[in-house]
Amino acid sequence: MSRHPLTVRVRLTLWYTGALVVIMAIVSVSIYTTTRLTLDRHVDQQLDDLGAVFETVLRHNPDELLDPHELSEIEKFGVIPLFHIAAGDTVVYQSAAWRRIGLGEASGHEDPGETSPVTGADGIPYFAKSSLVDIGGRSIQISTAVDGGSTLDALHSVRIALLVALPCSLLLAVLGGNFLAGKMLAPLGKMAATAQEITAEQLSQRLPVENPDDELGKLAVAFNHSLGRIEGSFRQLRQFTADASHELRTPLTALRSVGEVGLQEADDPERLREVIGSMLEDADRLTQLVETLLTLTRADFGDLKVRRSAVDLGELSRSVSEDLAVLAEEKSLQLRVDSTDALTVDVDPSIFRLALINILDNAIKYSPEQGTIQVSVGRNNDDQAFVSVQDDGPGIPSSHRETVFDRFVRVDEGRTRSIRGVGLGLSIARWATEIHGGHIDLETDEGLGSLFRIVLPLSSSR
Repeated sequence: MSRHPLTVRVRLTLWYTGALVVIMAIVSVSIYTTTRLTLDRHVDQQLDDLGAVFETVLRHNPDELLDPHELSEIEKFGVIPLFHIAAGDTVVYQSAAWRRIGLGEASGHEDPGETSPVTGADGIPYFAKSSLVDIGGRSIQISTAVDGGSTLDALHSVRIALLVALPCSLLLAVLGGNFLAGKMLAPLGKMAATAQEITAEQLSQRLPVENPDDELGKLAVAFNHSLGRIEGSFRQLRQFTADASHELRTPLTALRSVGEVGLQEADDPERLREVIGSMLEDADRLTQLVETLLTLTRADFGDLKVRRSAVDLGELSRSVSEDLAVLAEEKSLQLRVDSTDALTVDVDPSIFRLALINILDNAIKYSPEQGTIQVSVGRNNDDQAFVSVQDDGPGIPSSHRETVFDRFVRVDEGRTRSIRGVGLGLSIARWATEIHGGHIDLETDEGLGSLFRIVLPLSSSR
């Protein structure tokens, strides 16, 4: 049989009630103990005062006090109705009230100086106390008593009041705790109801925030921030899917069209070779796109292993420039590499090479024929290594500078449709740089070219 866990509201109520019961129990015990000690001290003080009266009179008038006739005269005043005086084993005098309630035997069992409860023959409780004094070389025992009914009644009343107050407090604690828990959890209920309404199509909804400074408010704010990030991720995913579909559709459509033309001109071998060559170019573009998408996907999911090693930034830049020199020669571009300092960085050569290749390839694609591309390697004022690529192409408009590193972004679709590429190069370059703790700066003016600067921390073992 499975147990259903208690709701938060019930648990809060139980905790609140339990804590209050413990507090009430402690307070009740404290009140009762304090009341009892106070009443005990009051009774002790009464008995001490009575004993002190007899001792004072005894010391000043020992003969008169030990005279039973004189003691009976004292009793007539009604000031001290309950007293017992004995010299050794001889009872000198007992007040009439003492004899009437049968306290004669009780006095002999009292420990001197200790207050003890006794019950008279009338069934009424009393408190008695004895003291021994030395008068004229004689040991005199003075016993006094007071009615304890009022004291015990007061204690009983306190007990009854506390026993009644405790269950009443428990009931109020349950009701109050349940009400307070409901009030406290009401915002959480609203957040839960709103969260249930949020779907992939309604990610723009946000949880209600009544007080952003309390714990529930901070939770709602954090959840809303998470929703914002999820919404952004979904938006990017939709855009990425749409762009990838568009990029894939173009070469596929071209392949189909060229293939249909080839079928119509199957009798012309020269024309077939041209068709096959065109189809291979589109297939290469598809292969490049798929490989690039695979690289970005693996990067997003952290599947790429980064194996860092100390690399000379200047040598790596020269190597990449030599690999792309053929593309520059096709457009009669001058590709210059300036690397005077020996700068070592800790990077994965195969991954960081992607950043340099894509930055330099981007400069070659957008530079005019017979233009110049300058690659510079050096150290900045923050003691960091950098490699910059300066071209004299058309530059990037200010409206596109924030999105130029996004995937499938092209500055001018109409102007760049004939330029090879799928709009992922700068995105890969930024990822390959940031994964090594660096960043890319862009300086550009429309019509005056662009400068991309990759900045990396220097190797710690340099």
